[in-house]
Amino acid sequence: MQIDDAYWGGEKHGGKRGRGSENKHPFVAAVQTNDDGHPQYMRLSLVTRFRKKELELYLSDNTCSWQLQSDGHYLQNKPSRGQRRRNTQRRLLETLANYAH
Repeated sequence: MQIDDAYWGGEKHGGKRGRGSENKHPFVAAVQTNDDGHPQYMRLSLVTRFRKKELELYLSDNTCSWQLQSDGHYLQNKPSRGQRRRNTQRRLLETLANYAH
């Protein structure tokens, strides 16, 4: 698994350039590769900013993430009893909806 951070968006006419630009949106990209290093699965998730708290939330998803088992099969993560559901994809869609308004 490889994880990297990046920004989505470009320069608006007359706007600020670079990482602090108001029209760039930070996101995390996670890519799972096979034994030969070829990409197999990819997941992109929007984050508010690149801080430990944001990345921990992304990595703690317990509804849309999967775990590879020793026999090669995947099991979808589920919240433990009494644990709050954490869905990074839902948060991504909510955040994008806020940007659209």
